[in-house]
Amino acid sequence: MKRLLFILSLLLATSGFSQIIVLLDEDFDGNSMPTGWLQSNDGGGTGTQPWTFGSPTMPGNTSLHVDNFPNNAAIFNDDAAGNGGQHDKRQLRSPYIDAHMYTNATMKLRYQYALNNKGSGGVNFFDDHLRVFIFDDAGDHSPYLANHHQTTNPVYHWIDIAQALRDSPSVNPAHFRIAWVFDDVNSSFGWGCGIDDVALMVHPDNDDCAHAKVITTLPYLTAQNAVGATNNNGFITPSGCGLGMNDGVWYTFTPSQSGTVTITVTPTGWDAEVAVYTGSCGNFVCAANADDPETITDLAVTAGTQYFINIGYYSYNTNRPEGLYSFAMTGTAILGIDENSEIQGFEMYPNPAENVLHLRAGQNMSTVRIYNMLGQEIINSKPNAVQTDLNIGNLLTGSYILKVQSGNQLGSYHFIKK
Repeated sequence: MKRLLFILSLLLATSGFSQIIVLLDEDFDGNSMPTGWLQSNDGGGTGTQPWTFGSPTMPGNTSLHVDNFPNNAAIFNDDAAGNGGQHDKRQLRSPYIDAHMYTNATMKLRYQYALNNKGSGGVNFFDDHLRVFIFDDAGDHSPYLANHHQTTNPVYHWIDIAQALRDSPSVNPAHFRIAWVFDDVNSSFGWGCGIDDVALMVHPDNDDCAHAKVITTLPYLTAQNAVGATNNNGFITPSGCGLGMNDGVWYTFTPSQSGTVTITVTPTGWDAEVAVYTGSCGNFVCAANADDPETITDLAVTAGTQYFINIGYYSYNTNRPEGLYSFAMTGTAILGIDENSEIQGFEMYPNPAENVLHLRAGQNMSTVRIYNMLGQEIINSKPNAVQTDLNIGNLLTGSYILKVQSGNQLGSYHFIKK
């Protein structure tokens, strides 16, 4: 164990954490509007009530209120504006952003918001909206990317800005702003809204299960900044893994020889949890989980079974940002794809193949998987038959590895998609 910790310390000292790219980061901690930000009226708006800074307090009274923000936030107090146009379509605009290099990457906006539309019955009564869009100097803008109108305590929301730029090609990706617009819709005053903890980030490559990083050898040692990870598929709550956790960042491995693995996650400055699942993305079966400390010891793993590792914020009902962590995985299992193993009597044809790959074995094939040359799983099938046909028409031209579990035999084969 001391040797493992020494190796991990050396890795961190020499390579550092894998950093994400942050294009906008604002906590509104000060007492005035931050540099580069501004407020104005939306098209046709007549609002004069300003967004205010220096307080975490949401508008409301002792009975008709929502929770305040944990820290100072940008607040729009609709109640203070009174009746009429003083509060109509008031914008809070971010500084200019240059994201032209990242329009094909995973780039998402995160912010915390709260809205108080409570009426005398304690439920939504007012029709105030908090809307979000992007725009450039030429006046080109996207449709509303979010339209919040339900009363809520402070919660986090995510918007795919890369997709918004692709959907609105007239918006200049090298020089645009993000706007939060308070609109009372019917010019009757309600309570108001607030935003905080704004960040626009190019996200980790392994932000979702479908793009999990493939672990091919042990020991595996890494470190990552996962602050940009999103709750893509909501909370992950398979039976047997406690109450569940956030959808954080993902790793995957498939043993070619059964054994055990030990997983150790060491977070820096945030409350993490780690879990291991089998099954498939979105259809998980719990294998193990750990929280405080985030260590799974001597987990038995089976050859030919794909495992998924999720590292995320510990909560099953609160979406919070992840952060820095180190990750070590050791054990007796052998990972990766054994390219020399074969199944007696197995047939695969044609090779090269264009649309369909025909498979035949002497015993039922329980699992059939196809991997690209990066080790990423492309197809996962469970035919439970001695003969099956795989549709490979959507695969890109190139070389692939077919991995088959038949009875107690595991076979790996190369084929070419033409």
